[in-house]
Amino acid sequence: PTDRPMPTTPTRKQRTITLDFDQLAQLSQLAAPDARDASVRLRARIILSWASGATGEQSAALLGTSRRTVSKWRSRFRKGGVDALWDRPRPGAPRTIPAVKIDELLRLRQTPPPAGKPRWTTRMLAKHTGLSQSTVVRIARTHPYGQLGARA
Repeated sequence: PTDRPMPTTPTRKQRTITLDFDQLAQLSQLAAPDARDASVRLRARIILSWASGATGEQSAALLGTSRRTVSKWRSRFRKGGVDALWDRPRPGAPRTIPAVKIDELLRLRQTPPPAGKPRWTTRMLAKHTGLSQSTVVRIARTHPYGQLGARA
């Protein structure tokens, strides 16, 4: 038997964060169950759990996400505050098809097809909406629901 002390594993100092009143109010609003953006809601809840003293592992388990996600959003919040909780702009060209045009197409394909036609085709939808056929196909793929459209 030796009198040497047992080696200990290094413990990481738990970093905590203190929120000011405005940050707390903004985060509480973003984390509310009726908040529109689910991604930002989760991110706000990550920061609120951190402020309440939870570790990264505890936050991940509590919120049903990964430790890596918790670490990522804590880091972004540390650097940019509440504004950093939204997604960064993505590369590529911005959307050129207005949301109202997409909504029009989605509504149209749920209505009965024109008289004498058994169902909507991509060509008919394109003609009625003023979009190209390839655009109609692309939108239909991202908003599937079985058949392309209603049947007569």
